[in-house]
Amino acid sequence: MTTETPSPNEDIHKELDLLLRKAEELYAEKKYDEAVGHLQQMIERFPDSPLPHHDLAVVYLSQLYDKYQHMEVWEDLADDEAIFEAAVAAEEAALDVDGEFVPALNNLGTLFALRGWWEDAVEEWDYSLSIDPEQPELREDLAEVRERVGE
Repeated sequence: MTTETPSPNEDIHKELDLLLRKAEELYAEKKYDEAVGHLQQMIERFPDSPLPHHDLAVVYLSQLYDKYQHMEVWEDLADDEAIFEAAVAAEEAALDVDGEFVPALNNLGTLFALRGWWEDAVEEWDYSLSIDPEQPELREDLAEVRERVGE
């Protein structure tokens, strides 16, 4: 009888999944500050995974959505500029780890669109669709932005 010991990679993936679930719980409860702290610790523990970077950006993006969902375009509101910049930095960090990480490309495009940076949003979304063309909702968003800028 042999007992298989999980490989170190399996253990790391299990730990990462467990910690990501905890972050998702905090996020679902809108405990954004706790989720941010948790994810920042995860980034230190798992620097080679784009997931905690991306999830951190999602938390920041959600904070902005909660405040500004009634606005068509989020403008430069000084109190929240730091949140916007942190969200962009987190997605860029995820892309530094994996330059073709579609969720990060999509959210980066969304962040740019929220600011009215249409050309930048189109660039991110076009690249995302070149990697994964099966994204109908993203195609709709892209069409809407292209219509807005007259492309």
